[in-house]
Amino acid sequence: MAQRYLGLRMRVLLSAYACEPNRGSESEVGWRWALELAAGGDDVWVITRSNNREKIETQICAKRSNLHFVYYDLPLSIRKLKKGRRFLYPYAIAWQWGAYKVARKLHRAVRFDCVRHVTFASLRIPGFMGRLGIPYIIGPVAGGERAPWRLRRDYPLKGKIRDFLRDVAAASIHVDPLVRANLKSAQRIYVTSEESLQLIPRKYRAKTQVRLAIGIESVVSPLAIKSDRLRNPPRLLYAGALIYLKGLHLTLQVLALLQHKVPGTSLTLIGDGPDKSWLQNIVRELSLEAYVRWLAPVDREQLLGMYCDYDLFLFPSLHDSGGLVVLESLSRGLPVVCLNLGGPGVLVDSSCGRVTDAHASQQEVVRRLAGAVSDIAALSASSMRQLRTGALERARQHSWEHIVAESSHREPH
Repeated sequence: MAQRYLGLRMRVLLSAYACEPNRGSESEVGWRWALELAAGGDDVWVITRSNNREKIETQICAKRSNLHFVYYDLPLSIRKLKKGRRFLYPYAIAWQWGAYKVARKLHRAVRFDCVRHVTFASLRIPGFMGRLGIPYIIGPVAGGERAPWRLRRDYPLKGKIRDFLRDVAAASIHVDPLVRANLKSAQRIYVTSEESLQLIPRKYRAKTQVRLAIGIESVVSPLAIKSDRLRNPPRLLYAGALIYLKGLHLTLQVLALLQHKVPGTSLTLIGDGPDKSWLQNIVRELSLEAYVRWLAPVDREQLLGMYCDYDLFLFPSLHDSGGLVVLESLSRGLPVVCLNLGGPGVLVDSSCGRVTDAHASQQEVVRRLAGAVSDIAALSASSMRQLRTGALERARQHSWEHIVAESSHREPH
């Protein structure tokens, strides 16, 4: 991997508030970026939270000697601000400012060649590392992903309120002086979706590119694919949080429509979350009890082994910046049906699944999703084999090594 770059060994500083092995989501992003940058041959220093220390230290002894961690946290009185997320913004600013002061002192001793902000992975959270006076890279970060208004119709009330407040927070990027100063100081900016690119002020878009923040470690061999045909009836899978923003109310309406198109189609939901009872009510209203299976959350290794037991991964998430479960399913040869929103809309194409346009009425979007599933269910064995092979190839294109190399501090060969 070190050969993929031109130039001499560099000293790189990484700002990664969330950075923890085997945690998933944003913590996994911080951890994997730290590992991959170090694997490129450079000296990498990471500033992260103190409460990540124990898990990092148990892993790092077996990793590279050119990877160093510096731990910083705010006083307990300030850490309490983030509980309930009501005061997350001031808490995040306070942590970023404190991390900058740590970085400034560290820079005097180490003399870094560049600095990169990875997590918090949100455009709405400003950083201050651009003040170090060295090349500064932001991202990949998210923040512009939003659910179309017409798909919020059946949200629970709290979901409608939260998404409205999220829209307001995203719009504030254009008037927030700290965010604008952060973007201005960056040499390069990477965002996770076209929606986030459109959120960047026009004057900074020339130095901004769309790049996913997530990657995958391994992809199974095509020989591991057990069958070329979908089961009859097909078995659909969802894995993740049971929360309104994942579009699961749409998923259940799709399942109801499929009972007329592909009778007997079933859905397994792996996960838990605050909206489980809301979703269970929808299942009863649609008389889907016989076709929906609820499973408790499982660890990541167990989940990776379960993908092959299903035929399609149905994931109509409404503002997911990454969608790691989508990438995991592709890495196991499981095609995906999703919306053209956020990270899943970037990950999935016709070679590995179906991407449905989300900008229509809710009834029409549900109809399109159901049509995508039934179309795949009708594929021949050879076409299905091609789709499964395409899923594996798409996953390979998003290996961690490839993702980090694409938006590195160095230019690739």
